[in-house]
Amino acid sequence: LELNEVEIFDTKASMRTNFLLGAIPLFSVIIVLVMYKHKYAGAYSGFAYFLYGPVMAWHGHRVDKQRKALLSKKEEEESEISENDNPEKNES
Repeated sequence: LELNEVEIFDTKASMRTNFLLGAIPLFSVIIVLVMYKHKYAGAYSGFAYFLYGPVMAWHGHRVDKQRKALLSKKEEEESEISENDNPEKNES
């Protein structure tokens, strides 16, 4: 596929996002299975879906910080390469 660093990062972040989106319903099912004798087990498991907001906000914030750091690192590397390619600018 010949993906660059940013594309690889975005792909992995997307995979983690999808994992988290699937983990919350799984958590809800586990709650029902553990509390199957309780008459409100279904109601309690439904509250697990309220985790979507905080979990996705945390994940989005984390991914955004990491992506910005990657982009700034990439910009620095590109500017160093362009400075090395232009020896006239380095002498002045």
